Amino acid sequence: MEGRKEESKLLGAVQDLSTVQGVNAGAAEAPKEEIPRGPLHFDPPVENPRLIGQFLAVRYQGKNVAFDLDRCLSAVNGKFQWGSRGGFVSAARNLCLVDGSELRAELLYNGRWLPAQINLATNIGVENGQLQYIRRN
Repeated sequence: MEGRKEESKLLGAVQDLSTVQGVNAGAAEAPKEEIPRGPLHFDPPVENPRLIGQFLAVRYQGKNVAFDLDRCLSAVNGKFQWGSRGGFVSAARNLCLVDGSELRAELLYNGRWLPAQINLATNIGVENGQLQYIRRN
């Protein structure tokens, strides 16, 4: 239930920051006008994918939808890994979204920050109007 409350709070923030694409350890400046995004690879298609902290936020069928990536992504040996453990945020910095679906960051491993990337569209999709983690083999 706590996660749903956080997600609900975020959806309000998403409406206020609907043009923010990346958040980087501080306040982000929202552009004054919509900026076209790179190719979108989500199925079904979504609009305006962006990061707000650890949340992936998109516009889907006219609604703002958000998902906490920390629920399904882990940082293992300096790389992103899908799974139910989650918790990557504690070992990540400089998060950004590239081309609408590629999450890039630096992940801490053995005292060093290593560049890492993962395509969110491989395991995140829209089901019942919400972004969901989709477990794949």
